[in-house]
This record gives sequence, structure tokens and C-alpha cells, in this order.
Amino acid sequence: GRRALGYASYEKTLDAHDAGLQSAHTLLLTHALLPSVRAHVPGFQEMEATLASWLHERFGSVVELFYCHGLRQSPHTLKSTGFDVHQDTEDFDFIEYTVVVKLTADVEGEPPSQMRVVGCERHFDYGPAAGSSGLFRARLFHASVAPRSEREHLKLAFFFRESAPPL
Repeated sequence: GRRALGYASYEKTLDAHDAGLQSAHTLLLTHALLPSVRAHVPGFQEMEATLASWLHERFGSVVELFYCHGLRQSPHTLKSTGFDVHQDTEDFDFIEYTVVVKLTADVEGEPPSQMRVVGCERHFDYGPAAGSSGLFRARLFHASVAPRSEREHLKLAFFFRESAPPL
């Protein structure tokens, strides 16, 4: 069968790249793996449908999920899951939207997780609840913000492409 693996060769990290750590702290859910993920990961298909509906409501776009990344982010994973300035169209030019969902809730008083979109007035904060998310156009240059919390946060980055309407 197919296995979901981490990726190890994406060197645009905030700290000196460590391929071994990157493989251990990331998960690449490729397009070919998505049917199995939908079938076997509780809640995944519902989360995907909610995000696709949200994108349709917000932009009027009919979208489909093309692939997904899982990330374990903390101050200790900057060599593997803290990414410097990049675009999410580098591997697949047709990716239109990125939605990052935080799966780990903050504890009271914990500084928020953040993301930086180049050219924006300020970083955006993820909300404290599990399920808080950020949405941006995949072509925008963006970067991770080094966490101020010592705790690890799990995130899923969903990469959507526009879908052709049925004939």
C-alpha cells in the first residue's frame, strides 16, 4: 500500500535546514493519497468540505483539494517546519488557495501562532481554538513566524486548486 511520508528536501527554513528533522516533523498527503486519507482519517473529509465551501462562499470559486501538509511547529522545529519566504505555487503552479488549520488549541495566556504574508501591514494571528485557520492566495509570498510559545502546535496546510465546473 501507499504510505504518507514527511518531506526532507525543502530547504527554505527559518533556521539551517535539517532533512532528518524535516522528515520527522512533516507529513505529505499527496494527491494520490487523499482518497485513503478521506476514508481512514476521522473528520478529514468533513474539514475538507467545510474549507471548500468557505472558499466558494468567500471567492465564488469551485475548488478541489490537491494535496495537504501536516506540520509540527515549535521553537525547536525551525530547521524543519518554520519556512522562510516562499509561494505555495512552487511545486504546482495551479494551486490557488492555501488554508492552514491549527489542530492544537492554545492554553490560556499562550502567545498566538502567527503567519506573515509579505506586504501586509502586520502578521496574522491564529485564534486560540483548535480549528482556527488562516486563508491566503497561494501566489502570495509568505513565511512562518517563529513561535513565541514553547509548546508544539500541529497544523494542516490545505492546498486547493480551482475545479472546472461539470459540463
